[in-house]
Amino acid sequence: MSVEAIVPLITAKSQSKLEMVRAIWFWLCHNIGFGRGLGAHGGQWCQQQKTGHMWNAVELEGQWCLLDACWGAGTVDPERRLFVPR
Repeated sequence: MSVEAIVPLITAKSQSKLEMVRAIWFWLCHNIGFGRGLGAHGGQWCQQQKTGHMWNAVELEGQWCLLDACWGAGTVDPERRLFVPR
């Protein structure tokens, strides 16, 4: 399925640009694995060297916001060394 087909499905109930961004971010957090997806090939990305997280930059109402889908997807249980999804 293409981005052009997925975005209207994800944002169908959104009533503002902020709600659209939140809906897309939520979908990314729960449907795209770390290190994969569109940004890995054609998008622009930056990597924070200390943590290795991939950040998404979103322009919303003239301001750039940074989002981290890794942090939004869940946490790591350090004792069991397992990812715990939200």
